[in-house]
Amino acid sequence: MNSKLHASLLASLSAPVLCALAGTASAQALASPVVAPAPSGRVVWRAPIDSSLILHRPALGPDGTVYVNDIDGILHALRPDGTQRWTFDGQGQGAQGPTAVGADGTVYFVADPVGTDATLHAVNPDGTSKWTFVVSGSQGVIAGPNIAPSGEICIVTDFGGPGVVAVTPAGRAAWTQTGTPAIVEFGQIGAEIVFGPSLHGGPVDSLFVGFNSKLLYAFRLVDGAQRFAVSVGSQTDPLLQPQAQPAVAADGSILLASFRSTAGWGLESFDPDSGALEWRYAGFPANGMSMPTTNPNGTSYLVRSLSRLVAVDAVGDEMWEFFDGGILHGPILSPNAELLLAGGAPGFGQAGFFRAFSPAGTLLWQVDLPSEDGGHLVPNSRARFSLDGSRAYLAATNPSGKEGAPSWVYALRTNP
Repeated sequence: MNSKLHASLLASLSAPVLCALAGTASAQALASPVVAPAPSGRVVWRAPIDSSLILHRPALGPDGTVYVNDIDGILHALRPDGTQRWTFDGQGQGAQGPTAVGADGTVYFVADPVGTDATLHAVNPDGTSKWTFVVSGSQGVIAGPNIAPSGEICIVTDFGGPGVVAVTPAGRAAWTQTGTPAIVEFGQIGAEIVFGPSLHGGPVDSLFVGFNSKLLYAFRLVDGAQRFAVSVGSQTDPLLQPQAQPAVAADGSILLASFRSTAGWGLESFDPDSGALEWRYAGFPANGMSMPTTNPNGTSYLVRSLSRLVAVDAVGDEMWEFFDGGILHGPILSPNAELLLAGGAPGFGQAGFFRAFSPAGTLLWQVDLPSEDGGHLVPNSRARFSLDGSRAYLAATNPSGKEGAPSWVYALRTNP
């Protein structure tokens, strides 16, 4: 838990407060157009971010602007060429969740000031505040913001908060979670929310989210009513936790990594209607599993035991494995389903890399990260692809601890 737990528990004695404030967040801070020299080859550009840590993958605006929010609650906007456009101070602890961009270019991110308030910011494409939405009485936002197909911006709060909240593009509450206990999880990780059907092959009408409390939740998008909450692991050991990020398979099934005391680590598929377990994959060895990514043909890809990239078919059987002894993070599939992109490193304490694989498990290319500022750059987020899949944007962090050592955003060329 973070340092806000005590205050949050006290605040939970009273009802949570939701309110929208128009244009009350800090105004844009214009930044100098600086960017590191663009390397050749796969790296189109890499841009320094004045922050020690970026936890979530970049977001991409309709005009090609790249957005990241950092650990200090600062939202950074980068032009399509990597130069810095502006920064926006969220006035609170950052990295509480991902950055999301609406169809009109509005950028949504969360900052969490000291106390029991959590603030969802809506920022205009020019870096000015559009509105803020404040949720009081919680430990903070633990999932989202992510944008539902209907346009609402969805977030999930912890301890004493209202749970799931859907906010309209105008900054007002559309609905809040009803008729269910408060959502609790172990550690604020800022999970992404995913949307899918309640029936195999049906329309997208549900919200799904998973947490380190080892529960998978489903809520109706129309009114926030909980549809189910199912256990995805042992309730006895909070230290053995899955990467609590669900994915929606092509047929609507919900995929999530799990740890069960009787069976160990696995990838599990759940029925989107009832939450019933459909199948379980547990290759050997299985010491930990990443969040999955899925293919339109039903294939899922993930990393198990820190270093084994595997493909699993639509019924839970392993199709192939890539292993060379290095460390790999969770992969993500490109929009055209032709490329798997994953970060990693040859070993602990070494400079990292970005790797691209074919859907058949062939290593296609690798971009090595440098050692600089007294440390080794390592990948720190999954990729965000452009709509056509020709570009991928990822964050890398320098764990040296040296004061002033920046994090970096990379733009990669994915085409052959």
